[in-house]
Amino acid sequence: MGRASSKRKANVNDAISSPEPSKKRVKTLRASKKNAPHPFSELPHELQLRILSFCDKKSLAAMSMVSQHWREMSLLVIWETQPVGAIMKNFTQLDKHEDLRLAIRHLKVSTDCAPNATRMRTVASRLAARLPKNRFPGLREFTIDYHKSSTDPYIQIINLLAAHKPKNLKSLNINTIVKWTRSGITMDPEQKNIVYPTGLTTIRISCGYWNHQVEWDPLLAFDANKDTLTTAKLDVRGFLDHFSLKPCPNVRSLTIRQDYHDQKMAERTPIKFPNVEELFLDAPQFGGMLPHNSKERILVSKGLE
Repeated sequence: MGRASSKRKANVNDAISSPEPSKKRVKTLRASKKNAPHPFSELPHELQLRILSFCDKKSLAAMSMVSQHWREMSLLVIWETQPVGAIMKNFTQLDKHEDLRLAIRHLKVSTDCAPNATRMRTVASRLAARLPKNRFPGLREFTIDYHKSSTDPYIQIINLLAAHKPKNLKSLNINTIVKWTRSGITMDPEQKNIVYPTGLTTIRISCGYWNHQVEWDPLLAFDANKDTLTTAKLDVRGFLDHFSLKPCPNVRSLTIRQDYHDQKMAERTPIKFPNVEELFLDAPQFGGMLPHNSKERILVSKGLE
């Protein structure tokens, strides 16, 4: 009885046992394991870029030596975090490497890369040759510094953005530097010649001056996007009477710099932005506490409610 049962067990084991793997099969299994893709490489492209964005440049440089795929990903992240002023100086390099150009998310025409009218015109001409061809499809934010010697290039660049706005562009930053001149001649651009891009959700305007008031209305950029604008930042160093008060009803987050001489800021701001839910109001810069019943305090309390 014992011998018969042991024979049956042996037959069952023989039936379910797998044959010895051949040398060819073992070689194939080892090769497939060696060439198996890394789990990181199987993640979505956007998630890979997001993870690599937390690495410093030294780590990205080391990763770029692992493989061609890691090199491409590292270069994309490096160019995304590159100072925007450096991007403007490397148009030729961007034209040669399409993957780098497609990684651009923010362009900035600053006084660093265009300190005078000649350089500003050069940057404007380079943008004029590229924006109509949709050379920056991933562009999300654009910053421009305007100074009194760059009126024509400023108008040209703003009009280019309006006529050939990248699909993903949602944020515009305008920094105006206007200084006093002995002649007293204003160099402000003519408003009728400026067409602002539309469909933006965030606009930041900083209008600084020294003994020279701004005669053009930068708030027209808000008016052009009144139906889509949700976040606004305003620093005009003087809320002048001729600025547009056309309401922007969809703005929910508003940041304003309150200057010492801006006496009508509190009463005019709710007209321009009637539905603000988050208000960040910068206090006067020349000392003194706000009176208890001041309109500035009332404005802040309404914004926080």
